[in-house]
Amino acid sequence: MITTADKTLGEQLMDSLTRYTTEKEKEIHKAALSIQKEMLSEVVSRSPELDYTHNNGVRRRIVVRRMGKTPAKWGSWGERFSPGRLRAGWIKSTQSPKGKQKIYAVRNKAVPNLVHLVNFKHDNFVHGHFTGEINGNKKNPEFVTKAQDKGIERFGKEIEKILKK
Repeated sequence: MITTADKTLGEQLMDSLTRYTTEKEKEIHKAALSIQKEMLSEVVSRSPELDYTHNNGVRRRIVVRRMGKTPAKWGSWGERFSPGRLRAGWIKSTQSPKGKQKIYAVRNKAVPNLVHLVNFKHDNFVHGHFTGEINGNKKNPEFVTKAQDKGIERFGKEIEKILKK
């Protein structure tokens, strides 16, 4: 085993720099995970929920159309269109696309396509004619973007605080 006395000054310096970098990376990783958890709770709390007041909140559809005097048969839309599906679908997602880079994100696993429509303003066209802009979520417009910006700002402050120690 090589002791510190046997190492050159350059080797000792590299060892101490490696140790320092590893410690700071662990602290930054912990901070990122805690901010990701906060972002998840914020996005879940601000997510809109479909207010469906008919049939005690159960969405139904016609399964068999009526013929003659027979009544139509109704069936459930199932889990896919149930109220609260957007709110229940949020998860934490950590990805490493290249090397050591990591992306700490919050995404919706249940209905990812709906998030864009609910979060951002978009143009409305009726019968091929532009009728104006629609806010996706009237109560909390751009709720995902706000949580993301807040998380990025907080993460920058945490990194500065960790590196100043």
